[in-house]
Amino acid sequence: MTTKPDYLTRLTKHIQASQQAQEKHKAAAQQAQAAREAAAAEPEHEATATGHTMHGKWSEPGVPHKGWECIGIRDEGEPEHLCQMCESILCRYVHTMEHPDYADQLDVGCVCAGNMEEDLDAASRREERFKRTKTQRRRWLEREWKTSSAGNEYLNTRGFNVVIFPQGEFWSGRALHRDSNQKMFARLRYRTAEQAKWQYSISCWR
Repeated sequence: MTTKPDYLTRLTKHIQASQQAQEKHKAAAQQAQAAREAAAAEPEHEATATGHTMHGKWSEPGVPHKGWECIGIRDEGEPEHLCQMCESILCRYVHTMEHPDYADQLDVGCVCAGNMEEDLDAASRREERFKRTKTQRRRWLEREWKTSSAGNEYLNTRGFNVVIFPQGEFWSGRALHRDSNQKMFARLRYRTAEQAKWQYSISCWR
């Protein structure tokens, strides 16, 4: 049978835990708000390389400052991702960095990525190339694909005849280079026709 003192002890602990959780949530919200204000006052592309290395994990022991490799980049749509390295800049284009001596991957902004791989120009070029690729992809998918007599979508562009067709539950395709008569068939299967079209846009724009 639970005694009154035991009940009061558990209740007190529950209240304390709830208060601590609320304080932690409040602190996180304040940190995010401060980051938004800092980002508004100092946009990422205007921030200096040295300024980034004075905050967040740059000052934490055990976090490597160089020797990182970028393994991917993505677009968040808006500058809302808090850089996991400097922890002070909100970024839209996120570079995922990996290091052999650090257990976790870090999703960071362009400037921190450049500092981490010791090549600011490479990080900037990578981000610009990613932006151009997104624009090409949007334009490619917006083009008017025609329908063949077999019912498959096709497009004639840049000397290629590209055909997209269903294979069971997936999509595949074939690109024919007219001058050389060389055919390129998809080695993978895609869940949507748009994904298959995009795969061939890469081949045709090389």
